[in-house]
Amino acid sequence: MSKPTYPPRNDRFTGSARTVLTHAARSDSKRNGQAEKAVQSIEEILRTLFIDLEQRCGEELSVHDCFFPWLLEHACDLMNRFKVRKGNKTAWEYLTG
Repeated sequence: MSKPTYPPRNDRFTGSARTVLTHAARSDSKRNGQAEKAVQSIEEILRTLFIDLEQRCGEELSVHDCFFPWLLEHACDLMNRFKVRKGNKTAWEYLTG
């Protein structure tokens, strides 16, 4: 297993939280399962936001429209800020105290 790499610190946060990049072995189903669950959660939030936006606009939208990358980032922000995790805290609460 290679050493984790640490990206530069993000100045938006005053805490010492950092992202640690690791590589899960192909046979590590528990770790891969956690990643797959996170992807599934993002897809569910994104789908909900997309359908809601289509209904509010009253027209059919496409994933190729210019707003879609923002919508994906917004879905990720919502999950990071509001999904309750271990210790009854959201990721945002862990970062901001």
